[in-house]
Amino acid sequence: MCRILGVGKSGFYAWIHQPLSDRAIEDERLLELIRESYVASGRIYGSPRVFLDLREAGEQIGKKPSGSHHENSRNPSDPWL
Repeated sequence: MCRILGVGKSGFYAWIHQPLSDRAIEDERLLELIRESYVASGRIYGSPRVFLDLREAGEQIGKKPSGSHHENSRNPSDPWL
């Protein structure tokens, strides 16, 4: 895999074993909140309503993050899951 990616083995393993950044941890927490809101809505809310749900819950979030998690979803048939 290292050959395909064009990186050295030591650099790859150093990268894979480094701890998650604060930003990555916050993104994971936020994604879980987005998923919970989406599932609680019967899987019908889009990013504008999920954004409002998170704001009502006291989260400090902009419209861009709530929508970008939707766009980066791994399951296109059921976003946020």
